[in-house]
Amino acid sequence: MCIKTDQGRVYDRFKGRVMFPVFSISGKVIAFGGRTLKKDVAKYVNSPESLIYKKSYQLYGLYQAKQAIVKHDKCILVEGYMDVISMHQSGIENVVASSGTSLTDGQIRLIHRFTDNVTVIYDGDAAGIKASLRGIDMLLAEGLDIKVLLLPDGDDPDSFAQKHTSSELEEYISANETDFLQFKTSILLNGVKNDPIAKSRVINDIVRSIAVIPNPITRNVYITECSRMLEIDDRIVALQVNKLFMERVGKDNLKKQQEAAAETISDIVNVEEPAKPVEAAAEVKQQPSSVDSNSSFLRAYEQGILRYVLRYGMLELCEDYDDIGNPISVKVIDYVNEELKNDDLKFSNPDIEKTFEEAIKCSSMTWEEDNQRNNETLLKERERYIAAGEEEIRTTVTDLNSIAVREKELVERADQLYFKGQREYGMMYIEKILCSHPDDSIRNLTLELVSDKHTLSKVHTKYAKIETDEDRLPELVPRSIYEFKDAILECRIRKLHDDIKAAYSTPSPDKEVIRELMERHVQLQRLRGEFAKFLGERIINPRK
Repeated sequence: MCIKTDQGRVYDRFKGRVMFPVFSISGKVIAFGGRTLKKDVAKYVNSPESLIYKKSYQLYGLYQAKQAIVKHDKCILVEGYMDVISMHQSGIENVVASSGTSLTDGQIRLIHRFTDNVTVIYDGDAAGIKASLRGIDMLLAEGLDIKVLLLPDGDDPDSFAQKHTSSELEEYISANETDFLQFKTSILLNGVKNDPIAKSRVINDIVRSIAVIPNPITRNVYITECSRMLEIDDRIVALQVNKLFMERVGKDNLKKQQEAAAETISDIVNVEEPAKPVEAAAEVKQQPSSVDSNSSFLRAYEQGILRYVLRYGMLELCEDYDDIGNPISVKVIDYVNEELKNDDLKFSNPDIEKTFEEAIKCSSMTWEEDNQRNNETLLKERERYIAAGEEEIRTTVTDLNSIAVREKELVERADQLYFKGQREYGMMYIEKILCSHPDDSIRNLTLELVSDKHTLSKVHTKYAKIETDEDRLPELVPRSIYEFKDAILECRIRKLHDDIKAAYSTPSPDKEVIRELMERHVQLQRLRGEFAKFLGERIINPRK
């Protein structure tokens, strides 16, 4: 309450000011804010930090608002003391203030104890809004659901609450609070729509906000919405979001590792490391694991198959027939899974096998419902497209024959857009989900395999239609399976070579064992010859 000068004089810190007591969450007064009634002096003076008052861990009004926050399952966040008081007087009690300071992680975690939903209220000051947008990213990073409310020009929560009744205030908040993405997009894009460079910076800023969201499903929803609002391919948005998300996760993990190392380093400084047996270490070095060697050799083939699954897994590859002869569609992922199961094969690299299993889950558990919902959306868009086209035809064309031709073309174009939308959704379905997977190894591998790292020369694209992988799936997917199986055969043949050599090296070679190994070797070579016919190679040379 008092300040002591260097000369020993004591005076009242809050002299001539209106006092605002700051309560802890348990209801104890731990600090004060004082507002002057005079001009030409500091508007507010606040208690300094102390053992009991850390302003980055306190929210003004939280003690009085916590029950209302739980009741309404929403916290309204404003800036100052008077904003909170005026809104309380108007009947809006689930409101707290950051007390004029920038929002902190500690304050956000306090809010999160009581609700997942936050509405941030801004006044009409555009410069102040842009400066405060960082707080939205911090709220998103904590996993909160954010709405934003912009008050009319000239009003702040204090003045606006004093002008309106409780019901009017509640109605205004309900009708005008918007999703953070729409709000941030409208604020940042204002005035830069005709400046491509400035617009790209804004888009990157919005993408960075989406990338801090920890929940992968929420992140995917915002990716779709962002691509729609900004008219950008959602695959590009997804890749950039997940790249930034991975970088953030990596930094967080590194920070945690450094903190853990700092905590434990004093415990291990004086601990002597036990001596390693030299002979055993040398023996291990001389005998590398054949399993590890095979996994390394097979990785490129396994990645090739997984790449088709991630990029095109839900697209139709071919037709098959059920038990009673009815044709059924076989998707890429179903074909791959069935081919592997038929030969009782699994991927030898754990991260590839784990990612493939997650892709199978996506195709079997969530696809039907998600695809049906997408089809409903596409059908509505088709109807709107046809209705808009018919309206244009009626207003611009008078000849009946021309009207019939134009309407036929319109329906054909609407159908093309519908089927294109279906195919694009299926093509991106698995990769879009796994690009946001919480498991680092699955997410990283997916991003690696779906990112295009090579582009064709303009010479090739200018004079000819380039046949894409998507066009050649019926050829490429089976070929990748055969190449994988051929590589497995090569690993087994190499193992047989070693076994035969070892059998001959014994003091008394067992001829029966050697004969069986040789017969097995002939069988495998014959099988590789069958693969060679499909792969277009007369002789398959061992790979090095």
